[in-house]
Amino acid sequence: MLGIVLFLALFLTGNGLGSSGATNRPVVLVQDQIAPEYVDRNPYLLRMAGGGRNPLDDWIIPVFFGALLGGFTSGWLGGRLKFETTRGLRLTDWLGPAYWLQQRWPLLSSAPPLLRPSTPGRASPA
Repeated sequence: MLGIVLFLALFLTGNGLGSSGATNRPVVLVQDQIAPEYVDRNPYLLRMAGGGRNPLDDWIIPVFFGALLGGFTSGWLGGRLKFETTRGLRLTDWLGPAYWLQQRWPLLSSAPPLLRPSTPGRASPA
């Protein structure tokens, strides 16, 4: 059934059903504001934002944000919307939610420095 739906979407509209392009286009918009000459030289980015093109002027942008807003609204109205952190099977609840807010969430913002390779003979920045 999914194959038939995908085929019909491609056949009738000329586009597939994927939304990865919608998440890429806001990034290209920022990139075009910061380094427009790079965007104009890159063939992949040139098709989206080269010259005077607006990367957000595409059919997938309203579809993506409509699906995002619809999913959020459905979860909210259905009582399924909640703030949570998922964890692995080996972690227990003994530390409580205060630990997760104090220890786990700040790690998200510090991930890039922790992923840098360390230089031999020097201490790690973390």
